[in-house]
Amino acid sequence: MGERSLGIEVTPSQIKLVEMDSSTVPPKVFGFFSVSLFSSHSENISQQVRAALSHLNPKTKKARMAISNSSFHNLFSLPPIPEKEMREVVKRELRGTLSLPLQEMGFDYRIVGEEERKKIILAVAAPSSSVKKEALFLKDLGLTPELITTPPIALFNALKLMGERDEEIIAHIHLEESKGHILFLRDGRWAFYREFPRSPNIREGILPEVQRSFLYLRQQLRGREVRRIFLSGHGTEGLERDLGEALGMDVEPLLPNLDLSPLKGRAKEFNQILHEFTIPLGLAGKRVKDTVNLLASQASERSYGAILKKVAFAGIALSALTIGLSYAWLSREASNSHRRLQERREAIKRFEPYLTAQRERDLYWKHLALFKDMNYHLLWAETLRELSLLVPPEMVFQSLTLKREVNKIKVTIKGEVFAPKTLLAQEIFNRFYSKIVSSPFFTKVEIDPNTMKVSPPKGDDKDGLVKQEFEVKGELKPLDIEYESP
Repeated sequence: MGERSLGIEVTPSQIKLVEMDSSTVPPKVFGFFSVSLFSSHSENISQQVRAALSHLNPKTKKARMAISNSSFHNLFSLPPIPEKEMREVVKRELRGTLSLPLQEMGFDYRIVGEEERKKIILAVAAPSSSVKKEALFLKDLGLTPELITTPPIALFNALKLMGERDEEIIAHIHLEESKGHILFLRDGRWAFYREFPRSPNIREGILPEVQRSFLYLRQQLRGREVRRIFLSGHGTEGLERDLGEALGMDVEPLLPNLDLSPLKGRAKEFNQILHEFTIPLGLAGKRVKDTVNLLASQASERSYGAILKKVAFAGIALSALTIGLSYAWLSREASNSHRRLQERREAIKRFEPYLTAQRERDLYWKHLALFKDMNYHLLWAETLRELSLLVPPEMVFQSLTLKREVNKIKVTIKGEVFAPKTLLAQEIFNRFYSKIVSSPFFTKVEIDPNTMKVSPPKGDDKDGLVKQEFEVKGELKPLDIEYESP
């Protein structure tokens, strides 16, 4: 049975999604999508992820994410222990090394090897609040949280997708916008991991940090040398040569062994940007049972909660007996209430003409108040003038709706953008959205992610335009319009 899932990565500047089946060898890639973030605000991130999911249209609701910070990784060895006792032993080992109480942490572990008849354990922990936050984020998107782990574990999984490389020391350097990661594997096992801030200056920032990590590794591994170095991440163009010269060996792009056949015509495109999707690939490319899952602690808590539910059920059963004795009395009262309701409905029908007249008067005063709030058409005219300045030539409005709600005037704009390419259409809409958000005439402007749809050119018309539909909602600001005398 397939294990199809979504790997989702949210960085300070981008959202990346990839849909994969980790049960096949090699894993199959069914779709991918990336988009630049408008804003790092949580509501905007949720809206844009929904729009990205709508564009990707995945065939699964199972989702996986990595916690961006505050994670802890520890490598230690244990004597042979029964599997059912292993978790408690790992918990005791972690208790003495964590800065926070273990009850406030979510943790999981994996056996990554065996040495001198001892099990090599990789244990990972992170604050339970961070694990729950990521799980709740996925649930709010209508997805099912299947795996919550850390970026280093995702990088480890991505590197393992290259295939087993025993008796080698391998380095994996992954760069994000503001920080970098370096992971070392020895004989196919986790050896050392380090995170460092990324400086815009390569020579003064990245290279010294990488060289420092290599020097530390040599000291720890008694002089054994790194055999291969892989590079992935954001903005790595040209870095392979600079890193290779500084380290004295070739640096290769990370190209995991994947089945891209489901992508068909987009396989070549994805292969060119594959190194930027390393973390989503590491999340969705491994089966859940084969990697570290911080949701395991949450599952244990749910099992304990299930016991409490059974106890509560016994109490509910006792309450049901009391409810049953009251059923006859409730039935009699319900019958009497139904009779009184029918009598009141007959009375209301006699007053229906008066109610209709009252609704018409209310509608009249509601529209009259709207025109008064419009400052006798001045605000209306200036609003239309403002929109005429904001709308680019590639955009058309399908509808512009104004609706009064209590003391507010709600605005709904439905429209379309026409452009030769999808990315250009998105860029045009982004510029319009930024302008209307900063306009003095509008406030509380939001994008309805469900309306963000992209339609390719119809038929065989290669010169046709891509159409992107959208819906923007907001409110008019209560402005006083004043004109200067000529």
